[in-house]
Amino acid sequence: AISGWYDGTGTSLSLFTTVNYASTGHVERFRIRSSGEVSLGNIDNSSSSTLHIRSDTSTETTLELSTKGAFNGTLPSAKISFTQQNGTEIARIKCDTNTGAANMADLTFWTNFGALEERMRITKTGEVGINVTPSNGQMLAVKGRSGYDDIVQVTAVGTNMGARINLTNTGTGVARINATNNDLALQTGGTSRLRITSYGDVYSVNSAYNTYDNAATS
Repeated sequence: AISGWYDGTGTSLSLFTTVNYASTGHVERFRIRSSGEVSLGNIDNSSSSTLHIRSDTSTETTLELSTKGAFNGTLPSAKISFTQQNGTEIARIKCDTNTGAANMADLTFWTNFGALEERMRITKTGEVGINVTPSNGQMLAVKGRSGYDDIVQVTAVGTNMGARINLTNTGTGVARINATNNDLALQTGGTSRLRITSYGDVYSVNSAYNTYDNAATS
């Protein structure tokens, strides 16, 4: 059973539900406050969000956006749109169903910098593209803007901690590109094999003979 409720103070309008019509165990499921905030599900009167949704159980879907119809590719995609008061759309999260297959979709993220444009895409098979659509099996594709952009920046946390890129297969082998104390090292098996110092010196390391060859000096 469903019943409406007015608290008599003029501060909110609520909707309660019960298991059956004769039940007296009313549970509030929907509330609109006089200031315009809306709360659904497990009501939280302390929330200052314009729209607050909370599920009673962790296994339930809190929010679901559905496209119209049953076949993807020819019907509207579900999206969340962010607009300013003048109606200009400044950002968007879109479930792009134009993937040529039913029950599959890409997830796209858009921002507005003079025009609303797609900035990142996660394809239906898991590839990620930033400012470019991944192709040819690329798991991550990144395209810069103009000029001398840093396409990727890797920053370590902590004192004298070196940032590194780890290339690890499914076993225990480790190959790394490691930056420590302004030096750049190429490592295999967890051991430095080639090092370029902050002064421009280049060293190759032969671990079998424990020798260091200075290929260039500053």
